[in-house]
Amino acid sequence: MSSCPTCLTALPDGAAGCARCGAFSPGSPLLVTVALSPGVACLDSRYPADSRPPVTPAPDRTLAPATVLVNTSGDARVTVTPAPAGSPDRPTIFAVPPPPPPAFVVKLRVIRGLRIGAEYPVYPGRNIIGRFADKPVDVDLTAIEPDGQVWSSRRHACLTLDRSVLVVEDLNSLNGTWVNGARLRAGGALPLKAGDVIQIGVAQLRVDVEAAPPPG
Repeated sequence: MSSCPTCLTALPDGAAGCARCGAFSPGSPLLVTVALSPGVACLDSRYPADSRPPVTPAPDRTLAPATVLVNTSGDARVTVTPAPAGSPDRPTIFAVPPPPPPAFVVKLRVIRGLRIGAEYPVYPGRNIIGRFADKPVDVDLTAIEPDGQVWSSRRHACLTLDRSVLVVEDLNSLNGTWVNGARLRAGGALPLKAGDVIQIGVAQLRVDVEAAPPPG
């Protein structure tokens, strides 16, 4: 025979609760009462308190906020900055865009011919050097070669600018294309750098590379 934990009344063996105060006996099934709100259940207040010590839940680990800088133009380098001393948990991750390529413009400057000092811009992609006739060209040598000394073909050579790489190509011209005094083979190509001189007949064009003007 056991006793009621609340009022100490003797309880017969197998009794689920105290007939006097209504408290549950140790080891009896848990009584659940349903509140008025639908779907809400609560423990009966007469159930004796658990004698075991309460369990303290571990504190939540909150990740430190991450700052991400997004680069829309291309690939980005990712750097990780460790969290300062005393800050919780995680380092901050920064996506750092690569530095922009240096802005520059490429020009051909006439250093020999009828229009010394004249400049021709070189645009990204293919730029045709020759004489304007039935098809337009990007660098027209008509006004540079003197009458009676015409050596250039209608489509004589081609300059190709791909990002920071400039290449000259002879387009199977009749009289050839020369770079720094050396002749290109027919249909051959050669990378160029600032200061190189292209010669077609009596006309000489120097490659000039300049900083691009600021926008606006």
